[in-house]
Amino acid sequence: MTHRLSGELSQEERSPLSPRNVAIGIGLFLVFTAAGLAAVAWWASRSDAEVISELTHASKNFLFVALLLTVVEAIAGGFRIWVLARETLPGFRIRDGLRTHLYLLFAAGVTPMQLGGGPAQYIVLRSRGLKPHDALAVLSISWVGGMVALALLGGGGMAYLAAAGRIDVGAIVGTLLFTVGFLVGIGLAITVFPSTVTRLLYGVKGMRRGRVGHRILRAAAHYRRTIRLFAQSKRTAWAINTGINILMVLLRGATGLAVAASLGILFPPLEGMARQMIQFAVISVAPSPAGSGVAELTTVGLMSSLVPASWMLAYTVLWRVFTSYIGVFAGAFTVVRDLVASGRPGG
Repeated sequence: MTHRLSGELSQEERSPLSPRNVAIGIGLFLVFTAAGLAAVAWWASRSDAEVISELTHASKNFLFVALLLTVVEAIAGGFRIWVLARETLPGFRIRDGLRTHLYLLFAAGVTPMQLGGGPAQYIVLRSRGLKPHDALAVLSISWVGGMVALALLGGGGMAYLAAAGRIDVGAIVGTLLFTVGFLVGIGLAITVFPSTVTRLLYGVKGMRRGRVGHRILRAAAHYRRTIRLFAQSKRTAWAINTGINILMVLLRGATGLAVAASLGILFPPLEGMARQMIQFAVISVAPSPAGSGVAELTTVGLMSSLVPASWMLAYTVLWRVFTSYIGVFAGAFTVVRDLVASGRPGG
């Protein structure tokens, strides 16, 4: 078992999780984040913003609430994996589910197009004893549950804003244009500098086609059996997983409310949540690591009617710290600790 697992993990080194791609992803994350914050700063430059002062005078109590919500969301993320994984491996522990979720946060935040999230979770699940097809089923169901949650909440946010007459069409169109422009910029870079970008983003095409294609087909041969197992589960794993995903997004939205309150900004709760639901849906499909760049731009596009221009940059920084950066750093700590302790990812 150990020999086979080591072989599979060594294959992952040529995947989007390879050291080279992680280094590229970190670089892209820093560049896109800096560009996004610069755009927010430029938009807010018409006001008398004193960002450092605003950040240092943020309410410690509300920041603690935001941190607590972030921790609870992470625990919920681990719990959703545990609910699914224990169906095929009864000995799967909750802390292994949390480790799997933290690997996802780290890998999605430091790999081009967030492609490392799936392979990172696969490594942990396999290292904990799940068979390839079972690990694939767990990740597939978890991903579907996340997409359903984002679609429901993002659509619900749009419906609420429309019913309340609070949709700022100009801001939303502007957000979409910014996002499209962002994607077009990446497309132009690939078109103008194809060989350079190909070298930089080696691995974006996925893991080695032949090896991964064979593995997926082999796992798919057992996929119906695994899906039947989940469908017949007394614990209704599908519904529980989707419900937990919905809870996670709502917790992240509540974190945004706490961040705003720490700066003395009191959102109308439902409107603040609705606008953030739309943001999270957009960020989840952003092509950049952890949605960097896109996240900052959507903050201006969707939250400008609630956040004064003078506070926008401070709000954006804190909002990203608690809804993204902390998770990335916690995941990085977990990965590094596993590597130091065992010399391989997954622990």
